[in-house]
Order: sequence, then structure tokens, then C-alpha cells
Amino acid sequence: KQYPSLSVAEDVFFTERENLRRYKDRKDKLNGSINAAIKKAKKRLSAILSREREAGNAEENRLKGELIISNVYKIPLGTESVILDNYYDGSKIEIMLDKRLTPAKNAEAYYKKYNKSKRALVMLAEQRETAEKELEYLISIADGLSFADSIEDLKKVREELENAGILRSNKTADRRRIEKVDLYREY
Repeated sequence: KQYPSLSVAEDVFFTERENLRRYKDRKDKLNGSINAAIKKAKKRLSAILSREREAGNAEENRLKGELIISNVYKIPLGTESVILDNYYDGSKIEIMLDKRLTPAKNAEAYYKKYNKSKRALVMLAEQRETAEKELEYLISIADGLSFADSIEDLKKVREELENAGILRSNKTADRRRIEKVDLYREY
């Protein structure tokens, strides 16, 4: 391009360079925020899946409760563990007992664990679905950010993240700055 003077050419050059630097800084900051949110969502999802696996042994707790109840007359008080016949498949199963409780109370404890696990599975399924949707959304935002080629595009992505509650708006940051200034005393 031709410019009328050297100073105009320098002005255009440095303005474009500053705009490019500002664009890259904003894009890097947004990218970092999105990647942190993706990492957090993946961690939350893995925790939910882990809790689902733990709650998956609900049927085992129900079976142990049933076996204790059906053999309550054979189990002496103060026993720490007992090996009982599983009447579903004919195998033997070792069941840990709380020696402070009666066999009936131990069975009740296993039934409580079973019901708790069953309720947890229902809640965890809903949480997993929400976490998966959030992760998909964040990945789509990250993909959209990779196609952003102007500061205006970055502003739109930031606004979307603020509306989704992933980023705080700049208005709250401005309010905090004003409050900090008011905290100082003059002597």
C-alpha cells in the first residue's frame, strides 16, 4: 500500500501491530478460561462416573442383607464375618459384619446401603447427563473460538461465556476496582 507520508505509514503499522497483539492476548485469555472450564467439567464427569461405579454394587448389598436375614438364626452375636451359601447360584459368599450389632441390625445396615446406592444412581444419572452436555457445550465454544478472527468475534464468545455463567462479567471486576479504591484512608 502507498501512504501519503512516512508518519501515516508508521501509524498504520503500529496500530495494526497493537491490534494484533490485543487480539492474540484476548484470544489466549479466553482459550485459557475455556480450557480450564473443560478440565473442570472432565474432572466433574470422572468423579460422577466413579461414584456411579461405587454405587453399582447396590445389588450385592441387597443380596448380603437377604442372606443375613435368611440365616439370622445361624449367626452368633459379636461375629466379625460369616460365610453363607448364596441360594441364587450355590456359591459361598463372605459377609463382613459389625460385631457391635445384632445380625438383624447388620442386615438392616446392608439394606440401608442398598437403598442409598439405588437413590444415588438415579441422581448420578441426571448429574452425568448435565455434565456431559456442559462438556459438549464447552468443546463447541472452544471450536468456535478457534475460528474467531477479529476482536468483535472474541467479544461475542466472551459474552456467550458470561451468559452461560462460565466467566464473570467485566462489570463485576470494575465494581471491585472501585470498591478497592474507596478502602484507603487519607491522613
